[in-house]
Amino acid sequence: MTETATPVEPVSMATVAIADGGTAAEEIQSDPCFTIEIECEDATRRRYRFEPRQERPGWWRSVDEWTGTSWECHDRECVRSVSLTVDGGSII
Repeated sequence: MTETATPVEPVSMATVAIADGGTAAEEIQSDPCFTIEIECEDATRRRYRFEPRQERPGWWRSVDEWTGTSWECHDRECVRSVSLTVDGGSII
């Protein structure tokens, strides 16, 4: 599993835990886009994307599934807020 932040206008630093046990310092903006990718027991690959909404407060949460050649969006909804923590430490 990999967590990535996509910086647009970086204004701060965050330490992000990597699945292999390492960490990486990432520059992120105050409302970064980020993706969490997983592989399920049945070998299905999914990713959860969080992107700040441009026209209103809140976030878009998308659930994508890998088709073997590309990502296909299966669900998308607007959420009020997002909190991301790793090992008890708040990232967002």
